[in-house]
Amino acid sequence: MAVRLDNLKPSKLEQSSIDNGYLYKDVKVDLGFGRNVSRELYGSVQPGDLDDIFDGQAVINSIKNILTTTPGEKLLNPLLGLDFRSFLFEPISVTTSYFIAQGIYENLGEQEPRVTLQRVEVEGFPQDNEYKIDISYSIPDLNIYNLSLNAALNKDGYVIV
Repeated sequence: MAVRLDNLKPSKLEQSSIDNGYLYKDVKVDLGFGRNVSRELYGSVQPGDLDDIFDGQAVINSIKNILTTTPGEKLLNPLLGLDFRSFLFEPISVTTSYFIAQGIYENLGEQEPRVTLQRVEVEGFPQDNEYKIDISYSIPDLNIYNLSLNAALNKDGYVIV
């Protein structure tokens, strides 16, 4: 009995990305512009298109977008993001820290399937009125492991350190 695996070939778009040397592509969050350099005698450097980021940086960018977006902000995807507003007037305690960590662990893994979360730690600091958040994760598709993202949740919102 023969088994055919023709349907496991990458799509044309995926194959194009692989041929170009990357698997994932995104646009920089800070909206930095690329540069077009004219090679003429009196040429100049002019702003070009938006800068691109690839693979690991594109996935990290996606994680940051999810963590800093509140559900409902993105019109075409109203479920994208995590709702930290519900913790705004809660007392800073171990219980609240647990619920923040649980929310990140459950929702971030669901909204960004390219990452595998290893650990989410949330520690409250009542004297500073903030939570320190440490997220450890990996990107198995790209063989990138032991990444971490440090952030703070305070009166200014979710701030990536």
